Amino acid sequence: MKLIGITRFSIVTTPSLATFKATKGRSLHDAKAISFAPAILDKRLRFFRHFCCPTYRMMAETDAGSFGLVLINADLPDPYRGEIRALCAATPRLQLIEMSGADSVAGVTTQRVREMAAGEKLFTYRFDDDDALSKDYTVNVRRICAELPTNSVVSFNTGYRLCRAGKDEFGVHIKQYPLNAYGLGVISDASDLRTIFQLGSHKKIDLPTHHDQGAISWISTVHDINDSRVAYNKPAKISGAEVIARTSGLFPQITLEAIRSLPEHRASGDAA
Repeated sequence: MKLIGITRFSIVTTPSLATFKATKGRSLHDAKAISFAPAILDKRLRFFRHFCCPTYRMMAETDAGSFGLVLINADLPDPYRGEIRALCAATPRLQLIEMSGADSVAGVTTQRVREMAAGEKLFTYRFDDDDALSKDYTVNVRRICAELPTNSVVSFNTGYRLCRAGKDEFGVHIKQYPLNAYGLGVISDASDLRTIFQLGSHKKIDLPTHHDQGAISWISTVHDINDSRVAYNKPAKISGAEVIARTSGLFPQITLEAIRSLPEHRASGDAA
């Protein structure tokens, strides 16, 4: 079985405008002015470099059937376009797809996954550029999928929420979140292909779903450019070294430099 992650990097296309709060109701031109602003892209590139790309690299090194697709706009400005190209080229089996303004994520990824399938069973999953998946993710996917029929969804419900609250102050806590977007995937057969983005909103999937409740499977970062309004109550603040000590067993790819790259984010209840 091939495992194929799908990551959108600041995608702005006509079909995607209504998907994100930042671009909903705007023209393609105005949406790009927002999403391609250097202040936004600088942060997104840091997230991708420190969280998403190291995760893909770790999985490729430990699982020969692990692949990734990274989607960008063909007109993403440089130097960001060049940086993403270089990071993908340096990561095993991480393919870059450049999209036009008329393309849809579901359409483009389905076509590429079909080309990659080569008659094999598939598991395609969502993976955002500002998150991380655990070192056990691919092992757990294969174990769970071995017991499930095709056209089943797998939701990994347990993970860490992480935010930076100061120069060396962080909040991290375990979160239960069914049907989250962090590694949510669907089992498919090459003869009847379904990819995770063909299923619509991750909160409204109606296929049979296996909910994994036990393993801590992801780190979701909370910051000032989350598209969704992330509820995050005031956490106990700990140092960066303490965060790494707590998470490194499952997330060895996440470094102190990575978590310090996060922009500060005031949790609910913090004084302004």
